[in-house]
Amino acid sequence: MKRNFQIKNLKWGEKMKFTSFILTTVLLFCTGCMQNDELIVEDENIIGSWRSEQITINGLDGDEISDWLNTSIIMNVGESGTYYRNYESGWWELSNEELILKSHPSLKLPDRHFKIIGYTKNSLTLRAELTESEYCCNFDEFESDKQLVIIEKFIKDK
Repeated sequence: MKRNFQIKNLKWGEKMKFTSFILTTVLLFCTGCMQNDELIVEDENIIGSWRSEQITINGLDGDEISDWLNTSIIMNVGESGTYYRNYESGWWELSNEELILKSHPSLKLPDRHFKIIGYTKNSLTLRAELTESEYCCNFDEFESDKQLVIIEKFIKDK
């Protein structure tokens, strides 16, 4: 004997159970597919010594710009709220998933805001939009007053 399953043949209570089952299944599926875009990084997660592994500027790999660029940055983020980064030093803070570097006043550099776009225990990826002078570099490939999109990937020094 062949039976056809039809919702209209179900009793009211069975229809509600079936509808609840379908809605729960859809909700679980949608919840599982959602990604949490918020990246939570605490101060203690970035404290330590970091060295650059890869840098891109306006989509160009650092190796295409200069043979020294990808591995040129050493950054130390101190527990006391101070930092040094190659030939500069100052104070750092985290705010809204940004690493803000405030250089020593004698350096006359503006505050630089680096968006944290990736983080693991041993890697840190930062994104900034800066001019060459704000980034403290001069590249033949770019005009000095144009905004550059800079992505720096760091690995933690042991």
